[in-house]
Amino acid sequence: MIVKKVYSLQFTVYSLFMVLYTVHCSLFTSCLAQPISSTELLNSTNQYNNKIVVYEGEVIGDIMERGRFAWLNTWDGTNAIGIWCPREAIRDVRYAGRYGSKGDIITVRGVFHKACLLHGGDLDIHADEVIVHTYGSRITHPIDSGKVRTGIALALVLVIVSGWWFVFISKRRKKK
Repeated sequence: MIVKKVYSLQFTVYSLFMVLYTVHCSLFTSCLAQPISSTELLNSTNQYNNKIVVYEGEVIGDIMERGRFAWLNTWDGTNAIGIWCPREAIRDVRYAGRYGSKGDIITVRGVFHKACLLHGGDLDIHADEVIVHTYGSRITHPIDSGKVRTGIALALVLVIVSGWWFVFISKRRKKK
């Protein structure tokens, strides 16, 4: 009798483990759905309108906070799409892409709107989840010595021409 109870307990634990594993896998795969490109969204707006999408791109421009929410733009290498999300969802975003920095690469999950009534008919994604995959960084732009030499040469030509013009005008005034 004892052997039968142990076997039943092992079967129960094994069954419970399999159920939990199945639930975990289904949640994990739904969270990491394949991102859709901006081109696909823009070419198939009717198909994705008011549906949950996953989109990945670089944060660019300014992050505009509006009360408990924030606007940010993401660029996937082809097009930029506006993202509307709770401010707390972007607390991990460090850099936005611009001249002096490379923006964070994020994945957003939210509802796509081809003409959002809340935002004046703009195309946007109302994100409820923002995940930072790769943090951006500052970018230094080296000074091109050829451009510096060209600038100095042009400045010298300007000084010479201005001096010549001043002398020419001065002589002309003295003749009158």
